[in-house]
Amino acid sequence: MLMQAPKTCYADVKSIVEEDLGAPIDTLFSEFAESPIASASLGQVHKATLRATGEEVAVKVQHKWIMEQVPGDLRLVNFVSDVAMAIFPDYKYGWLPEEFRTRLPGEINFKKEADNCERCAEIFRGNPNVAVPSVYRELNGVNYTT
Repeated sequence: MLMQAPKTCYADVKSIVEEDLGAPIDTLFSEFAESPIASASLGQVHKATLRATGEEVAVKVQHKWIMEQVPGDLRLVNFVSDVAMAIFPDYKYGWLPEEFRTRLPGEINFKKEADNCERCAEIFRGNPNVAVPSVYRELNGVNYTT
């Protein structure tokens, strides 16, 4: 059975974008697709057109429940690991909860993702076989890419 990635409804997407950018969506974008062109576990991507330049961009929006869900997920990983260590003496993955606790915040930080995107663009500058999206920092640090 094929699983579908979660999708955030447009009303919530609009609210998230406007809150993150501090402006109504129609003042920033002349067009903003209500349906995502892609969706994954952490967020989804919407096609849009920048009002200021007319550039077509992809707007990555984090699902609103992610930040609320993370603390519970970390507690669950810790609990399962504790139970596994208690039941199985040879369980060698007791390090996993700490790994999740230190790495997960970076995975859900889209500003860090923008930093990595810019670093990747610098590394592959001039390589015709690699295309790296542009990051629009002027839009309040949110990862808006072409």
